[in-house]
Amino acid sequence: KGMSQIPWMVVVLSFLVTGQFIVDKDLPDVWHLAFGSCNKHFLPSPIWDGILQFHPDAWLWLGDAVYNDERVFLHIFQATDLATMKEKFNAQREIPGYAKLRNQTKIFGIWDDHDYGINDGNVGYEDKIESQKLFLDFLDEPSDSIRRKREGIYASYTFGQSNRQVKLILLDMRYFSTEQGPDGDILGETQWQWLQSELDSSTAQITIITSGTQIIPNDKPIQEKWANFPKSRKRLFQIISDSKNLESSCCQETFTMLRCSSTHATCDTHFTKSHQAE
Repeated sequence: KGMSQIPWMVVVLSFLVTGQFIVDKDLPDVWHLAFGSCNKHFLPSPIWDGILQFHPDAWLWLGDAVYNDERVFLHIFQATDLATMKEKFNAQREIPGYAKLRNQTKIFGIWDDHDYGINDGNVGYEDKIESQKLFLDFLDEPSDSIRRKREGIYASYTFGQSNRQVKLILLDMRYFSTEQGPDGDILGETQWQWLQSELDSSTAQITIITSGTQIIPNDKPIQEKWANFPKSRKRLFQIISDSKNLESSCCQETFTMLRCSSTHATCDTHFTKSHQAE
């Protein structure tokens, strides 16, 4: 059915390896979003050929576009200098398949810890201001972009017209994040207020909220995730559930994917259930 018949809905994408989102496959002007994360720029990258064959209208980085820090042992990493970070971003930009994608489609993105600069990095990362500039340069972010004029890289974009709109909300879980724990805050109050405003003012039929860290899973003992910030996770679900533009939605169903699994949750119960993706 046409997108005008689709109820208001919100979709949460977090920490995805690679995938695609198609607004309406039956319409000739279908909008395609391709997305990916956890990219090892120093390894062979045949995946870009497959992505190019998909002809996406936009490519979305969901975190760890490159690994700027260096592994010391297992989950122990050390930060590198800014010059090395710039070299790694440039190396990814020069991969032929990705360079071709940059020339053919729009590139959007958020960071996670490794492209931010340090494993599990948060508000205390000392090079975060310089890192923000490097990351936005990597994305070819315009010089007059609001993302270059404020702290953090959170942003929103709306695609389509009238009753066929998709809103893309990119959350920054690093720049303002405190230490993990019962009282930890992953977004910071300024970003929380911005998110509330973005949802309340939205006219889109589909809203996609993105996070470089897993939002829904709460059964991963080692990985960073929103469940390590229980107040923030609860607040996010509540904001989505209470949003005046989503209150008539049948899509208080949100989902995330990691590797080859998907996780679903309802905003009112926060119940989670995992499935293996086809």
